[in-house]
Amino acid sequence: MRGWTIALIFAVSCAREPPRAATPVDGGVAAAAAPSPPPAPVVENAEPEEDLRGEEPERDPHAATVTIKLVADPKRQAHVSWGSKDLGVAPLDITRPRGSGPLDLVVTAPGTLPLHIRAFTDRDEKIALRLYSVGEAPALLGYERQK
Repeated sequence: MRGWTIALIFAVSCAREPPRAATPVDGGVAAAAAPSPPPAPVVENAEPEEDLRGEEPERDPHAATVTIKLVADPKRQAHVSWGSKDLGVAPLDITRPRGSGPLDLVVTAPGTLPLHIRAFTDRDEKIALRLYSVGEAPALLGYERQK
């Protein structure tokens, strides 16, 4: 029974209206209103924002296959592999059945750190591959030299 009482009190206290400000009954002057917040500062020399553009729609959103385009500098000779399967050297196009699940790809190139990416097969995708050399590695977030 005690649980019902607490639940009833909680429900009633939540349903109450917030208290209203007192209004003068005798025709007196109302209390001064709270000061309004200062206006937002105006920035006169602000640069205009770049025009934001949405993604272009797919050619055929109901197609049975999707194309994942991997773009990289051809001079790097970046090999793309999916598990033990070597897919080739980037830039390349991968065609997969739509909705067949994500592809966990590993991109390796001489003198660079391996790049792990996940490509999804729910729509056509274009992925730019940014490979980092071993010398650039200490500046990367989360990099730790292996012992």
